[in-house]
Amino acid sequence: MQGQSSSHYISKNGSQWQSFEFPWAPGSAWNTRTWLFLLVSCVLIAPFSLFVHDFMLEALKVPYPTTVGLPNSVKCLNDVVRLAALATICRLSRPQLQGLSRTSAAFSFGLLLIMLNETLRVFVIESAIVGNWLYSLFDIAPRALSWLACGSAVAWLGLGDQKRRIVAFAIIVIAALEVFAIHPALDA
Repeated sequence: MQGQSSSHYISKNGSQWQSFEFPWAPGSAWNTRTWLFLLVSCVLIAPFSLFVHDFMLEALKVPYPTTVGLPNSVKCLNDVVRLAALATICRLSRPQLQGLSRTSAAFSFGLLLIMLNETLRVFVIESAIVGNWLYSLFDIAPRALSWLACGSAVAWLGLGDQKRRIVAFAIIVIAALEVFAIHPALDA
């Protein structure tokens, strides 16, 4: 790393990651336009996804996908596929993420995994049914935090320069820990 400041890391493929940066920090790639785009996207996507979900359940009579009653091996396979897809997206998006630190990008992908697991939809519907958003938040938070941790760990590996074999092995270990250790402890 000759000629480079100590706050940068140059990877094997030449991509440059800052050592640590919050997305809201001054000088980051997340300017006001980006935040406005994300806010408008969430405001448009959240109600639309709730409508599509309700339409599929009620009008089309599509059964709700659930993993209740499935063997843990099937749940583990489901998580391996989900986390492998996340790692693949991270690998493919590295050139577009040059302005973000690796930590911020991994955290963002962890949040993406939470959103894909319908955590926001479950929170909104459960809050409306129960009538207490604080109870719903504490009910959903442990599992959402485990998805955030697992997704961020896989994204960190996917954004790095590790060999594919190491990333694949780590994905299997993380999925197994999630299915066989973390989620049963949360359900107990």
